[in-house]
Order: sequence, then C-alpha cells, then structure tokens
Amino acid sequence: PLNFKGHICFFISLAWGAFSIFLVCVIHKPIEAAVLMIPRTIADIIALETEIIFFDEPTASLDPANIEKFKNTINKLDKTIVISTHDIDFAYEWADRFIIFNNGNIIADGDYAIFEKNDIIEKANLRKPILWQTMEVMGYKDYSKYPRSIEELKKNYGELK
Repeated sequence: PLNFKGHICFFISLAWGAFSIFLVCVIHKPIEAAVLMIPRTIADIIALETEIIFFDEPTASLDPANIEKFKNTINKLDKTIVISTHDIDFAYEWADRFIIFNNGNIIADGDYAIFEKNDIIEKANLRKPILWQTMEVMGYKDYSKYPRSIEELKKNYGELK
C-alpha cells in the first residue's frame, strides 16, 4: 500500500478535451484532507513541485491529438505519476507498472508482462492491448519483444504490407 503521510497529492481529471483539473485533494495528515473544487491547469500543479501526481481517467473524452499532447506533457515531468484508467492501449504504451483491481482488491501488480496472464485479464474484465493482440495474431510468442507503440512496431518490424 502507498503511504502518503506528509505528501501533497493531487487527483486530476482531464475532461472535455481541456487540460483542466477539477478535483484537487491536498493531504496534510493521514486523516485530514482539504478538497478544493476549483479548475486548475497542469502547469499550476507542476509549479507546486509536488512529488506525486494522480490522474483519474486522463484520456476520457480526449481526441487522439490531445491524448498525444497529454502523453508528451507527462513524459517531460520528473515526477511520480499515478494514472487510474480503463484505456488499456494508453496504459500499455505509457506505464512501467500496472496494478490491476477487481472489486476493490489488487489482483495483479507488475510490468507489462501482466498481459500474458489470461486469467487476470478475464477476472478484471479487461482485454489485452491492441498491439499485444496484433503480435499474437501474427504468431510472435516472445512478449518481451512486443512493441509498446506504433512507432516501435514500425521501427522493429517494418511497415506491414
């Protein structure tokens, strides 16, 4: 379990195609939290120099161009980023660690190899990332070499014709 005692944490919701924060939770003590419902930008949060930033469903309602902008923004941050998402393809491309929940319980915690575990995927009512499925359909068995992005697919496997 994560211990946030003494840390300032922000829960960020990016919705309606705008980089805005609609819920900010500042934790000063384990049982004391002040909740502010004022819109902020990612820049406002970065300026506060917090160590951990939480995003809740950051790609929901974003078009592909804004998802790319979001990924580019968070890739530049030298911070711990925690993202809660159902966007499997986004998570697969971006995340280093996956924690999968089912009914409020952690059922898996690991790197992208977690997608090899069909029982976990089924129990969590998820699906494998599209790139993972593509590699399986093409007959590749070594998941450690599966590309994590379209760019990696093109670079490592060439253009499919």
